[in-house]
Amino acid sequence: MAKAVTVNRIRNVPYALALAFACAWMLDPSAAIPAGFASLVSFSQYPHLLVTSLAFGVLALFHRQTSTFLSSKAFVVASCSLCFLGFFGAWIFSLQPETSWGILPFACLCVTALCQASLLISCLKALAGLPLVDCLLTLIAWQFFVGTLRALSTLLPPLAVSCIAPLAIALCLTRNTSTALWHENPTEKLPSEEAGKIEPHSFFPIARLLLIYSLIIFTIQMLQGFAPTPVASVSYFGLFIAIAVTSIALAVNGRIVRIKQLYDVSLAILELAIIVFAIGAGCSYEIASILLDASYMTFSTFFFTILCNLCQRRGNNPVFVFSLAYLAEQLAAFLGEAFSGMIGPGVHALPLVLLAGLGAIAFVYLSPLRDGSLERSTDPAKAQYVDPARYYTILAETCTSVAMQCSLTKREGDVLLLLAQRKTLAQISDDLVVSLATVKTHTHNIYKKLGVHSKQELYQFLGLENLSYSAKSSTKPTR
Repeated sequence: MAKAVTVNRIRNVPYALALAFACAWMLDPSAAIPAGFASLVSFSQYPHLLVTSLAFGVLALFHRQTSTFLSSKAFVVASCSLCFLGFFGAWIFSLQPETSWGILPFACLCVTALCQASLLISCLKALAGLPLVDCLLTLIAWQFFVGTLRALSTLLPPLAVSCIAPLAIALCLTRNTSTALWHENPTEKLPSEEAGKIEPHSFFPIARLLLIYSLIIFTIQMLQGFAPTPVASVSYFGLFIAIAVTSIALAVNGRIVRIKQLYDVSLAILELAIIVFAIGAGCSYEIASILLDASYMTFSTFFFTILCNLCQRRGNNPVFVFSLAYLAEQLAAFLGEAFSGMIGPGVHALPLVLLAGLGAIAFVYLSPLRDGSLERSTDPAKAQYVDPARYYTILAETCTSVAMQCSLTKREGDVLLLLAQRKTLAQISDDLVVSLATVKTHTHNIYKKLGVHSKQELYQFLGLENLSYSAKSSTKPTR
């Protein structure tokens, strides 16, 4: 079997979309904060996070109405124009006393935040139409562009990148290759009987991911606030560490990409950053800041890839999902920065040690993509294996990775797991309580998406060709 990442696949990455996403991410609404508003939230250095949170909340609340116009060239051009005018207006307002302008500076901040939020969601909506591997490659390009822009921002005037970025976004998102991705509706990839159908519990994986993401953002922002000296000028080196980590994770995998590796690595880097930060000597703050950025970008790559995949496989609205994700991020960043501001700068060894311990426990407990339902079965059919628990754990993880990578629906993922256990179509029909014809349809779709033509080729694809298994297990996928 060929590897998942090929030269042709790298060549076909939508780099214009990655650049537009990076430019939208680099827009800095804090440059448009009026002095009067900043004084109302004096305990935080980033009061604009409240306004951006409100902007993402509006998009999440009206996601059905906004889904259509977020995918139009006219809207992108209008948003970029308003964003540029917002930053230009903020510069004009800063030249004269604020009292002479009334509420115009605050209106300028609101317009800038709403435009940035809309452009970010437009980029992610296009990203949600890509297969898992293409999505990962696009996000690696996004990391590179963000790192480059961060490096340029240290050399250019403060508002230079924010003023140039809207023009670059308009040029990138109005290309035909970018607009075509907008119309890749993930729900249209589902079979007719499942299109538009979202199970009542299908939001739970997203909610769990949002909770983990919020904890990580809160931790990173709090640690950045504890630093007695500014470290933003060097932290962008962490982006290039994240690029290396993500690239290695893709390179070491063969045909099946195990996305959970990024989750594990990002949390390991975060725990290391906490330990380095607690040392509080020499260049520990700079090193910890670099590690924090590496952890953030690595986890963000994992996070956005999983959300895109869930939108495809479960039919969730990408505008709603990503608006909630950014709402959680902005609020977590605001709370983390405000918390560190109230405590004050400096090393707090005991809280950091407790934070590292509690964080490790929480992240392990909340770890996504786990399927413990096959690990503790007492089925005697497993006795023929030397280590049956390990076999079933690896089998479940492999099938989960394949289902994500090939955009299988949840039911197709269930059938894949049972096929991997060497069960017959009749046994699968009994286990899932569906007709034999339905099982055959799902099996046909699985073969087509995986590019295999027989069970033997399927076993080779999953790396099971050397294992023999008599299908006597009564283990069923969780519903």
